[in-house]
Amino acid sequence: MGAAGVLEAFIIDRSVLGARQPDLVLTPDGGSIEGDLSGLRTLVVDPMGIDDVLDSMLTVGDALGLHREAARVVTGLKERLFSAQEGVNAFVSAGRLAVVVGVDPLVVAGGWVAQMIERAGGEHPLNPTSAAEGIGAGMLQSSRRAGPARVVTRREWEDEKIDRVIVSPQGATLEEACAAARRAGAWTGAREMLAVEGRRSFARPGPGLAETFEWLAKWLGRGVRPDEVAGVEVIEPGG
Repeated sequence: MGAAGVLEAFIIDRSVLGARQPDLVLTPDGGSIEGDLSGLRTLVVDPMGIDDVLDSMLTVGDALGLHREAARVVTGLKERLFSAQEGVNAFVSAGRLAVVVGVDPLVVAGGWVAQMIERAGGEHPLNPTSAAEGIGAGMLQSSRRAGPARVVTRREWEDEKIDRVIVSPQGATLEEACAAARRAGAWTGAREMLAVEGRRSFARPGPGLAETFEWLAKWLGRGVRPDEVAGVEVIEPGG
């Protein structure tokens, strides 16, 4: 899926929304939904970091009159995130990794996805996080942010010597992600590659974030392959 395809995955027709009669429409910006939004209750939610994702869930809960329920869910997610990170050695790199969300052209994830990779022990050099302005050496992980997804060249890829790859085109089924991963496998030079469906794990900044981080931390930090994780398939080198 190209750069245009990444954007198209988030375009919804106004007539479809009208038929569904939603209580609340969540949108990352005013241009993500085609047609007139008058008559629909909307809320802009565009989290860039992990903490932003959790905060946005509280915002949505407030908007729906479900503050206590949202707070309970967020507390549980925070506990899972902290627990998963306890086994991560922050001083030993688990490899140079890229999360690919588009393959033609090549688009590498950023934002909260890059944060997850780094907190799970990996490096994400094609779209790394950096310390917020005024934060010393940047060791406080919550202060580190990455930019949005970006197009990268083959030359950039080769220069960074990426050795672990996750291919998760936005909106793709697992079968489509596997096909994309196998097409890319011939030139990535990666020693490990995963295909991940593009409709939840690295596409939706919501409750599924904790589950994704848990298997990421096990894979990167302890070498536990996510063979049994739904929506994930290990692609063998050259396969």
